[in-house]
Amino acid sequence: MWPATAGLTSLALRGRLRAAIITAGSGLMYGFGWDAFADRNHGVDWSMAHVGGEILWVAAALAGAAYRNTLRWRDEVGRRIEQDSRRRQAEAKGSLRLVQEVRGQAWWSTCRTTAAARGAGRRARNLRHAERVAALGGALTAGPGKTGFAVQATIPIAAG
Repeated sequence: MWPATAGLTSLALRGRLRAAIITAGSGLMYGFGWDAFADRNHGVDWSMAHVGGEILWVAAALAGAAYRNTLRWRDEVGRRIEQDSRRRQAEAKGSLRLVQEVRGQAWWSTCRTTAAARGAGRRARNLRHAERVAALGGALTAGPGKTGFAVQATIPIAAG
């Protein structure tokens, strides 16, 4: 059986462990049957000892091949996990950039809305002041001042 061990190991290393075990089992059963029943010079004890050694040899060879396949599988799984981790990290970076961009747009939109609301409030206050000044018989004038835009109110003072 030992010459067939190379073929069985080759099968096992290619990932066909089940086929290697079935082939080895079939060969060993045939060898046991031949030694025990067809060859009249040897008894069952001799056949068990002879085939038992072959069984141990084939089992050791297939176990080594199975162990090597397990190591290859572990390496492959490790590479796939690493690759998936890198892909997820790249997606996370892209998502973070998008969130930061949306946050920035929301911030400037809020700033513009707040400025517009403040301007509307100032205009309403100015309108109320203008109405008060007009009710008192005065006038408002607006224009450039010493430090910027200036509004002046002129209200006549009644002598009394």
